[in-house]
Amino acid sequence: MTILIVAAIALCGGGMFHVWLKNSQVIVQREIEQIKMNIDENDDSINSVQVKIDRKLNLYRIRAELEGTGSELVDIPVHAIEKVLPADPLYVEETARKAVAQLTP
Repeated sequence: MTILIVAAIALCGGGMFHVWLKNSQVIVQREIEQIKMNIDENDDSINSVQVKIDRKLNLYRIRAELEGTGSELVDIPVHAIEKVLPADPLYVEETARKAVAQLTP
């Protein structure tokens, strides 16, 4: 009889532990689903912002808006563009020292 009572208590304890674990699993699964939904919403908003950026940077649209507002900006011919290379850091440092030396009495 004692063995049956001990076995019944062990089975009840095991059953309660099983229910607790299953509830924890369901809670974690719901949290994962909520996070996935948040990620999908963020992806959609990122795509929406990217589309807006692409529209704003559309060259033809920018030109049309500038013409519509009567802007004084004009196109620059390609041959007028000059490529300027960055200066040598040593040359910049030396020039700065000379300038400081000239300004110092």
